[in-house]
This record gives sequence, structure tokens and C-alpha cells, in this order.
Amino acid sequence: MSRLITADEFTEKAKKIKNIILDIDGVLTDGKIYISVRGEESLAFNVRDGLGIVEAMNFGLEFWIITGRTSDAVSARMEDLKVKNVFRGVLNKIEKYRELVKEKKLTVENTAYIGDDVIDLPLLKEVGLSASVANGHKEVLKDVHWISTYNGGESAVREFIDLILEAQGKKIQY
Repeated sequence: MSRLITADEFTEKAKKIKNIILDIDGVLTDGKIYISVRGEESLAFNVRDGLGIVEAMNFGLEFWIITGRTSDAVSARMEDLKVKNVFRGVLNKIEKYRELVKEKKLTVENTAYIGDDVIDLPLLKEVGLSASVANGHKEVLKDVHWISTYNGGESAVREFIDLILEAQGKKIQY
């Protein structure tokens, strides 16, 4: 059963969003992990996603990274973007979210999450606005409110951010 919502329903939900939780692999990246011959790991991030995150934070939205990855590349990129709420090595994302709800006073209605794989499903089902990338796992695509027209790592996060900001009457100025 699909949970996709209409554009009007999206706008109503998006107006309330104050916190956006992001997955890394397959969402902010294309899901590929590059390992050098020295064992050093690298990931590719889309600059449009990064600009969207920075500009949305300028409008007062708060970002939270909850990822199963422990990669230093994740920490470096989030530090570069000045995203302070980074939780790496988290396999039970719904448990971490519930901790944040208690500690940081997040609410279902003001929280959005974009994920791409089955590990994300429990959290996607609990937030006020759920999303996935176009190439998300088929089970995820059946159970989110909105699906990007872009694949992971190809500015799907930016598309999501832009729609949320638009619903809130905010626009990134160039």
C-alpha cells in the first residue's frame, strides 16, 4: 500500500518542518564506497545538496545525520557544511530518533526524513514527512510520502529541501 501524498498534502506537512534528518549512503551519496589501495575510504557528495543544506540552515531549519556509516568522510563533509548533529555508526535509527525526540524536543509533525533502504523504514514511518530518492529500495518507495525525481547523490536532497522551503514561503537567494 502506497503512502504517497498529493502536492497539497505535501505542502501542508512541509510548512511544519523544522528538522530534516538525512541518511548518507544512497541519499547524500550514490551509495558507492571508494577504497584506495591504502585502505582509505572516500565518498562523493553532490554540491547542490550541500548548498541546499547550508541555505536551509540559514532559514532556521536544523539538520540531523543518522547513518550506519562510521566514515571519516561523512564527518569531514558535515563539518564543512557546519552540520552539528551527526550520529555515525547507528544501525537502529528509530531508537536514535526516539532519543532525540526526548532530548531535543523534536516532534513528529516538525520532522522530515529522507532515506533509501529497508534499514530506514521504521524511521520513515514515524516522521511527519518521509521521502526517498528515485532509486530507493522498492519497499521504501512503497512506504514514503514523497519520492524525488533524482537518484541518491544526484541532488535528491536539494529537491526535497527546495520543496520544503517553497512550502514555507522561503527561497534560496542567488
